Amino acid sequence: IQEPERISALLTNLGWASSKLGEFAQAEGYLHEGLSLARQIKHLERISDLLEMLGSVAGSRGDYAQSEAYLQEGLELARQVGDRERICSILINLGVTAGEQGHHTQELAYYQEGLALARQI
Repeated sequence: IQEPERISALLTNLGWASSKLGEFAQAEGYLHEGLSLARQIKHLERISDLLEMLGSVAGSRGDYAQSEAYLQEGLELARQVGDRERICSILINLGVTAGEQGHHTQELAYYQEGLALARQI
């Protein structure tokens, strides 16, 4: 494992732990730094993971537009690399984000797509 990859993994964990403590600004700092490193080394799975986490943090802050943007980018990458479990996870988060905005038809569509995929895994 290369050092940038290890550092990106640690930043990912620090970001997630910070978000669980409600330290969203600190979490975003760690996650953005990890994302930058992951992009530099073109680690697509990690990029998708970090984008999903950034989407979750943005949603926790009530910034649903930013949450959706991160999640959509993460979903695109997860589809690109064929990570079906990540795709399902991101679809769940997109459903939550849509629901929080009152977009219940879209929420339902995300959940249905996730369920169909989960049944194939």
